[in-house]
Amino acid sequence: MSIANAIMAVLVYQMSVGASYHALGYLRASTPNYSAFVTRPCLWGSSIGSQALSRNTKIINTVVAMTNAGPGTEMQFQEIVAAICASIPCGREGLSQGARRFKVVPLLGSGLENRFWAEVGHAMSKVKRDFANSLAEEMLQKYEHRITRESDGGPLGHTLDEIYDLKTLQPRKRFLDVYEGVKKELEDLGLEF
Repeated sequence: MSIANAIMAVLVYQMSVGASYHALGYLRASTPNYSAFVTRPCLWGSSIGSQALSRNTKIINTVVAMTNAGPGTEMQFQEIVAAICASIPCGREGLSQGARRFKVVPLLGSGLENRFWAEVGHAMSKVKRDFANSLAEEMLQKYEHRITRESDGGPLGHTLDEIYDLKTLQPRKRFLDVYEGVKKELEDLGLEF
């Protein structure tokens, strides 16, 4: 499906193959509990599609990750890591789109998750696929059991004005602590920032 979608984009939008830009998003997969994104089957299918496009075409493909959890949560940071593991080491450009929750709520988002996306993405540009796979596995074990219909996929998260002090435009300490905690955990697992 990923490859057919990329070819369709070239044909329908009549872009030259060398200049085509294709957003290889995560397919929505039904789990036993919920129809969700950034799940094991979605990450696998997306990474395989990225590797095939990277090896066999000149199509530039990027990622759009719709996380199940919302901003400012540990789970969203873990999902971002898993999404990047299935992107950059598989030949996909992964720094153009930060994560966002599938459910749309006004002001639900901040610069903190995008900053995390960029820092992890830069660090992941130096790793091999086997390391990325083990890191994705580690993250999946931490959050995939939390994706349920009852939770609407994961914690809703926090709005911009909850995460940031709007007077100083700095993240509030409690959210910065979550950010730094996940980043420290990644360093302990061997990711170099």
